Amino acid sequence: MLLRTFSRCYHGRLKPLKSSTPKVVSSHIDERVTEIIDVRTPNEYEDDCIPGSVNLPVLSNEERVTVGTLYSRDKFAARKLGASLICANISRHIESYFQSKDENYSPLVYCWRGGQRSHSVSLVLSQIGFKTFVLDGGYKEYRTRIRESLNTTPDQFQYKVISGTCINLLFIFLTQLASKILGFL
Repeated sequence: MLLRTFSRCYHGRLKPLKSSTPKVVSSHIDERVTEIIDVRTPNEYEDDCIPGSVNLPVLSNEERVTVGTLYSRDKFAARKLGASLICANISRHIESYFQSKDENYSPLVYCWRGGQRSHSVSLVLSQIGFKTFVLDGGYKEYRTRIRESLNTTPDQFQYKVISGTCINLLFIFLTQLASKILGFL
């Protein structure tokens, strides 16, 4: 009864903030992004990350193991526990990290697959008023694209073999080449 009354009174009147939903982008290279945030665990971040990203984990290494173990037995209980832990950690990050950010702050947030962890952080930051972005497919998709580019990028260059017995002449040649290409020295 109370919910129906609330719905009738406020239906159509509550408008979301202008930037209340995160935008999903397919690349970490976007001129609108002011910072890249990795919300995976410290172990995941330490294994590999997008260069220049900041690690603000929403689950610790231990919390992720606990939630994952519970998930294999009881998905609903694991989702509730995960949500509780993630909310507490997001709150801590807001107090310690995001308080200093101004209204022009536009982070790109990613997790492993671009799923629940990154969307949780992005949603909260969007509700604050930041323009947030989520990396479509997360780090997994980023890594796939990097691997694919390693197959095609080398074909875009010409390679020359430089050899000789005198290291001094080689150094002089490379210095002159760098000067010519880069315009210094």
